[in-house]
Amino acid sequence: MTVQSALIAGVQTLKLAGIDGAARDARVLMSAALGIDASRLTLCLHDPIADDVRSLFEGYIAARQTHRPVSRILGRREFWGRSFKISDDVLDPRGDTETLIAEALRHAPQRFLERYFINERLLCWLLLLLLLLLMLLLLLSPLLNSIRFLCPLSPNSIRFLCSSPNSIRFLCS
Repeated sequence: MTVQSALIAGVQTLKLAGIDGAARDARVLMSAALGIDASRLTLCLHDPIADDVRSLFEGYIAARQTHRPVSRILGRREFWGRSFKISDDVLDPRGDTETLIAEALRHAPQRFLERYFINERLLCWLLLLLLLLLMLLLLLSPLLNSIRFLCPLSPNSIRFLCSSPNSIRFLCS
C-alpha cells in the first residue's frame, strides 16, 4: 500500500462520517503520522507506507471520524504563528480568537501598545547599547579616577598656578 492509497481511504472514511474539510484533515493527519511538514506530503505520495505509520494514521482517522478536532488528536495547535501543546485539560485556541485579538489590537490606543508590546528587535538593540555603555564605563573608570574628573569644583578647590604668562593650570584638591 502507498501513502496515496492510505490517504484516499482516509479521506473517504472522513467524508462518510460527514467531516467538513475531510481532504485537508486527512492530509494533516497523514503528514503528522509520517513526521513531515504538510507541504512535503506530495513528494511522498507514491512511496510505500510503513505498517507502523499506517496504523498510526488509521488511529488518527478513527479519532477524527468521531468529530474529535485535529488539534486534539495531534496535541498541538498553531496560534499567532506559534505552536502550542494542548490536551483535553486546556482550551483550544481557535482561528476566530486570532481574529478577535487582531481586531482588539487594531483598536487599542497606540500608547498602550507602545508601553506593553515592545518590539523584540528594539529590545535587543537597547540591551546591547546598555551593555556597551557599561563596558565603556568600566574601561574608563581608572582613567576618570586618575585625572579626578568628577571632583567638586569650588572657589577653594581651584588654584591658579601661573608658571608662565601663557599657561594656567587647574588643580582639583
